[in-house]
Amino acid sequence: MARRGRPPSVPKIYEGGEYGPDEELAIAAYVAREYYVEDRSKVAIAEEVGLSRFQVARLLQVARSAGLVRIEVNDPGTIDRELSALLQRRLGIRRALVVTSPTAVPLTDIGRVLADVMTETVEAGSLVGLSWSRALRSMVEQMRDAPACTFVQLAGHMSPEGETIGSVELVRRAAENAGGESLPIYAPFLVPSAEAATALLTQFDIANAVAQFDRLDVAFVSIGGWGPSLSVIYDSMTESERQAARERGAVGDVNGRLIDASGNALDHHVDNRTIAISFEQLRRTREVVCSSHGADRAEATLGAIHAGFATTWVMDQPLAQAVLKLAE
Repeated sequence: MARRGRPPSVPKIYEGGEYGPDEELAIAAYVAREYYVEDRSKVAIAEEVGLSRFQVARLLQVARSAGLVRIEVNDPGTIDRELSALLQRRLGIRRALVVTSPTAVPLTDIGRVLADVMTETVEAGSLVGLSWSRALRSMVEQMRDAPACTFVQLAGHMSPEGETIGSVELVRRAAENAGGESLPIYAPFLVPSAEAATALLTQFDIANAVAQFDRLDVAFVSIGGWGPSLSVIYDSMTESERQAARERGAVGDVNGRLIDASGNALDHHVDNRTIAISFEQLRRTREVVCSSHGADRAEATLGAIHAGFATTWVMDQPLAQAVLKLAE
């Protein structure tokens, strides 16, 4: 097999000549890149550069000691089986998956579990509804071996401040990862008036996507709490609208639809300005996977549990503990 070519910055290594500290670091960097990034064996690298594999091993140690290489081991979260079973028993949940995580913000671990749930529940040709949340974005990033299916956006476009991937792009990426198709909604999830919402729903592409809400096989949604940075719709409303919602009993939202502590959908004046799947449509969906995280979403999560449309719950340990305490 032809050799890949000698790195011009470290020529002496091929002649076995002497080299100084700076040259050694350059050689170590080259060897480390070949080994860690290109996934080449020590033997193959040694053969290319004219050293023994023991010399290559020493250069790898030099690279680590000099800080040229940083090895990071991520301890993945696991499922707390005991707490999951307790949630199911106490609250009548069909399936609960409580994620323990070594990090304070467990989105990666929750996303991994959600990706596993998708692989388990979605079949080839399924119609899959997808909301937007950071946990669901993490799920899409970690999707592996998902069958080819069609992903439908479950609410108008959401793109919180600081996020580069909004709901339209999330649905597109999910379909791309699964080798399927996407049905996006090119409209805001909260529009200025009921008349504007009605007009948008007559547009062909939007009407086509919304028509699929009654035909879903699986839906993935997230729960928003009623407070700053806990809900996209909360952050999108005016302070007077938030206060009015609180007075009517709002504790959070499910995909933009407001919910009270008993699990009832609230008839709030923003409801007819929201382009999103309804609770009734979620209840008719065969599998509904809900996710949430953080103890500050406990009241909203318990309300959504009482609503009874979810078949699987994925949440982190602090939230599960807060929900159980709230339900006492």
